[in-house]
Amino acid sequence: MSTIVTCRLGDEVLAGLDRFAARYTNGSRSAALERLARQQLAIPAQSRTGGQDRASGAAAAAFGKEAAAFLAGQLGATRIVGEPANIYCLPDGTRVLIKSARGLGDRINVLPGLLGRFHYLHAGFWDRQGGVCDLFELPADLFIRHARRTSQGKYLQIDRGMVEGLQLVARVYRRG
Repeated sequence: MSTIVTCRLGDEVLAGLDRFAARYTNGSRSAALERLARQQLAIPAQSRTGGQDRASGAAAAAFGKEAAAFLAGQLGATRIVGEPANIYCLPDGTRVLIKSARGLGDRINVLPGLLGRFHYLHAGFWDRQGGVCDLFELPADLFIRHARRTSQGKYLQIDRGMVEGLQLVARVYRRG
């Protein structure tokens, strides 16, 4: 259930809200206001319903591979043949793992078996449409220190809030 709240905001507040909406939500002022209110009032996000099924999992995996290939192209990185997952090599020889989350998915999962195979995790957080990405570069050791184990230890996971709390600056990439 939602309620419409009417209020008058000054131009500078609206401009700031629009910047926040573009960076942290799907561009919607309503979503931005909700996120800000939840953060400031310490109200947990609403629980998601349904979870992931086989079809949505396959769609997420396909998006992740395609998004990694796009970001690798933007970074000038090449796929390392024979390596699992989305491990690429930058022109200077640095090995990176490129992982993405889209829309409401604000978490990056990494299999523990991939540790030691990359120097940096490039964590991309995409808007709902998959057109705009905030890409954060985390050194592998920083990722390991701040990730938590999930799914009975099957994954190491880091969420956008934790990444933003590390004071890393995102590069913004747009498709099309």
